[in-house]
Amino acid sequence: MSITKTLTMIKPTANRNNCAGKIIQKIYEGGFHIAALKITKLSKEDAEKFYEVHAGRPFYNGLVEFM
Repeated sequence: MSITKTLTMIKPTANRNNCAGKIIQKIYEGGFHIAALKITKLSKEDAEKFYEVHAGRPFYNGLVEFM
């Protein structure tokens, strides 16, 4: 049996709207296991690096600012 790992991010608006707990519950209800959980706020530099695959696309700057 192979194990697949994925990254899930809860976006800032969901966190501000107090939805993080509901989202995590849905993950568990979907049969997934959370191996690690980290709460952090991305700096602009971290967001630019994380989303660099989208650099040059029309939505890139807005996405970086949002995150």
